[in-house]
Amino acid sequence: MASISDSGPGRDDGGIKREVSSAKEEAKRTGEAVRGAANETVSAVRRKLGEQAEEGKVAVADGLDDFSAAIRKASDELGQRNQSTAARLVQEAASGLEDVAHSVKGKSIRELSHSVADFARQRPMAFLMGAALAGVALGRFARTSSPAADTEDGGYDGY
Repeated sequence: MASISDSGPGRDDGGIKREVSSAKEEAKRTGEAVRGAANETVSAVRRKLGEQAEEGKVAVADGLDDFSAAIRKASDELGQRNQSTAARLVQEAASGLEDVAHSVKGKSIRELSHSVADFARQRPMAFLMGAALAGVALGRFARTSSPAADTEDGGYDGY
């Protein structure tokens, strides 16, 4: 016959402790698996963002090259019209843009962000003016390369 102490709440303390220990171990393994999967996902996202940033950097550098070529052409036309001072200034601007384009191509995204931040801190007014000019230039470049620019009226809807 079983005694009363065999059927009480403390009957199989060893079994319960093993179950609790097993549950803790399983939770620990699950947590480690989740952390590992999260780290892999973060790494993949960072890698993809880096690739996209690199593609964007190349596109910007190519756009700057195209823009500087257009400025250089304008400089040549000014030179042919006896506007040597203006031609020289425009030529210098084109050379500066080409230097920037080559610098962009030769640096990593991290190096570029540090360079831009340093320049903005050292020369805030020049940075703001450059950002405004870059915005205008990129806007014009985007407008001329958009599909609407290929229509007869340049996408103008008359409003």
